[in-house]
Amino acid sequence: MPVVIENLSAPETPDDKPHEYRLRINRNEVVRFRHRRDEGLAECLRRAADAVDAAGEGSEVFALIVERERRLSEALDRVNHANGDGRQEGIARDA
Repeated sequence: MPVVIENLSAPETPDDKPHEYRLRINRNEVVRFRHRRDEGLAECLRRAADAVDAAGEGSEVFALIVERERRLSEALDRVNHANGDGRQEGIARDA
């Protein structure tokens, strides 16, 4: 399940001004947060983590995403098991 942090601000926004970011799992938005690019990647990741904590992993959106991913993983496991040889013929988990 890919986790993506996407900068939503206009490209001309200066690095020393706050940018708006969206954290999503696959195509599902989990949270939005603000970060100044001149503070670096580590600070961006901390702010993303803080935003997820503030939203709460028990939030309805997060729970739905996790449940959907669990069901998809189980379905892929059943398909791969049915192949009999354990190969994933054209089926990728992170698609």
